[in-house]
Amino acid sequence: MSLAIRKSNIEGKGAFALSDFKKGELILKLNLSHLIDNKKPRKKYVGIINGKYYLIQPPERYVNHSCSPNAYIKNSHYIAKRNIKKGEEITEDYTKMDKNFSCKGCNAKNCINIS
Repeated sequence: MSLAIRKSNIEGKGAFALSDFKKGELILKLNLSHLIDNKKPRKKYVGIINGKYYLIQPPERYVNHSCSPNAYIKNSHYIAKRNIKKGEEITEDYTKMDKNFSCKGCNAKNCINIS
């Protein structure tokens, strides 16, 4: 695995690159083996893919939200949206998956929560 889990300045723990990633490069394959009942989904660590609810597993569990993300999900994979340097936190835009998500302050220059 080319990610390390450590304290994040965004929230709690984060997933950090152990090597450089080039734009378009595969960062991580999602583990979709933990399907859960969509009638009573947990609020935390739940993802929705193709209308099914999954309990998000480590290390993808620690990919935090950013209003200016460096990664996105395509075909159950995290892909680098731009070049990512070793040591940089891997982030995605949660609003792309959950329209009800509200950023609590991700520290991005274009953060929608900046006062």
